[in-house]
Amino acid sequence: MGVEAPNYKTPETPRQMASSAAVWKQSWEPVLSKAGYPTIKSCDPTDSNTYALVPYSTLLLRVAGEDCHTAMLLPKMQFIHTWQGSGMVVVDRLLSPVWRNKVVGVYQPCSTT
Repeated sequence: MGVEAPNYKTPETPRQMASSAAVWKQSWEPVLSKAGYPTIKSCDPTDSNTYALVPYSTLLLRVAGEDCHTAMLLPKMQFIHTWQGSGMVVVDRLLSPVWRNKVVGVYQPCSTT
């Protein structure tokens, strides 16, 4: 009944997670500045893009010095994410002191047209 979900092994270290993120990022496109949406600059000094904060986009965040944490952007500058082993999902404010300088980029799946 239905479709069986793939059984992915969660990478164990920030470096392994960053490697996985680099792979999925190849099939996603950056959400660059769009009229009507707030924007944010990447924390990556090699990235000069300004990203649009479009709700339900995927955020790539830098944690432990690696671009390894993903989250879904929600309305009102919040995002939803989880930590391995935490057993829970958390909603945080994107512009809180903990997270505001950790956004590497904002992405959506590449269009198929």
